[in-house]
This record gives sequence, structure tokens and C-alpha cells, in this order.
Amino acid sequence: MYQKNFDFSFKLIRSREVPAVVKGMLDIVEKHDPVALKIEGMYLLLKEKRPLMSYFTDKTKSDYSGLLETLRQQRNGIISAITLQMKACSKSSAESMKSSWEVTNPLVNKYLYNILTDNDIVITEKVENFLRNYYDNTVLVGTATTLGIHVYVDELRDVMNSIAEAQQARSTHKASLRFADKQTIRYDVMNVCSNLLLAIDLAEVEHKTIDYGMLKAELSGFLAQFSSLVKSRATRSKNSETVIKETTVESSTTTTSTAI
Repeated sequence: MYQKNFDFSFKLIRSREVPAVVKGMLDIVEKHDPVALKIEGMYLLLKEKRPLMSYFTDKTKSDYSGLLETLRQQRNGIISAITLQMKACSKSSAESMKSSWEVTNPLVNKYLYNILTDNDIVITEKVENFLRNYYDNTVLVGTATTLGIHVYVDELRDVMNSIAEAQQARSTHKASLRFADKQTIRYDVMNVCSNLLLAIDLAEVEHKTIDYGMLKAELSGFLAQFSSLVKSRATRSKNSETVIKETTVESSTTTTSTAI
């Protein structure tokens, strides 16, 4: 890969370092306006690779974890609202409220009261049973409307649907991570990074009136830290090889002496 001004080899970047390299390069180039610098094409090509960074993140984490946690908190808040409203309605002296409460409470009591202390699997099962029984009974919809909880039940249904969709998306995402050819992806992304540097070199040759100094200085400074990592790894590897060789020689010498 031809590089005129940048002395950096992307082939030695490890998979777990790829996201940081891509993010850093994109941030720096974007700050300096790739359109004005006539390097927009290679910049956009690298930007298109950014979604692939999920293949190099920690397997135990997921982009959907935060979303699921937020949705579960919303679900729990809605459940609390329903049960609190039911408790408040139980104290009403209005006949219509009393009769509506008597019809609705058995279902709420069976599936929603005190479920927030259960684990997520149990909560999901109980909420799904509650919703199925609720929407299968047109009378319940009417009594719940009188009690002021129907709007909450609709919200609970929507949130549960969102949770199911997010869980399915997460499962698909995890499956794609397991079967992805990370080495091929890494090579492809690093090749685009290298070509972006080459594009900067060529643009500087073509556009004499444009100053690329600050961009090159920042990119060089940014990539220098990865060069240090690569050199450190090489040094540690060399030292390890030396230790292994010396240990082997010592072991061989000791064995020979013992034999004599």
C-alpha cells in the first residue's frame, strides 16, 4: 500500500483496535472538511464501513442492551401505574367504579400485582398472559376504561412489542457476530483507511493551493499511538522469543552435563 507522507502500516492493527482507528480517523478528517480538501470520496467510503465496527466489539455486549434496559424500565413503570391506579379505585365510593373494579381486579391481581420482584422471564410471561386475557375480553376493556387504566394497558402492549422486537434484533445481531469473517472485514476496513491516507497524499499533489498541513499533522499524531502499540508488541514478542531460546539452551546444557 503506497504511502508518501504517512509512515504507518495498518496490517499490524489488531481486530480490537480497528474501531478506535476508524473513529479517530473519521473524526479528524470530518473536522477539517473533507469536501473542501477534495478527499470526500475516500472519507465517505470509510464512513460506510463504520457499522462494521460492531463485529469487533466485546461479544458480551450489544448495541441493544441499553435499549432493552430502557424499555424494561418503561414496562415496569407502566405496571406500577396500573397497580397504583387500581388500589386508588378500590377506595372509591362511586357505584360504577366499584363494579368496574370488581370485574377488572381479579385479572390485575393474578398477573400484575407484586411481579416486579420476579426475574425478567417471569415478568414477561405474566405480562403476556395478562395482555392476552385482557384483549380477549371486551368487557374488561370497558371496565378498565372506567377505572382509567385502559390507556396504560395499551402503552404496556406497545412496550412489550418493542421489547420483543429489540430482543429479536439482538439475537440476529449476535448470530451475525458469530458467523462473520472478521479477518476479511478487518483487512477490507484497514485497506480503506490506508487508501484515505493515500487520497490525502494525492490530493495535496493535485491541489497546490490547499493546505493539508494541519490534517496530516493530526492524523500522524493520532496514528503514532498505534505505531507505539505495534512496536511494543514487537519488542515483547522478541524478548519472549529470546527468553524461550535462552531457557532451551540452559535446559539442553543442564541435560548434557547431567548425562556426563
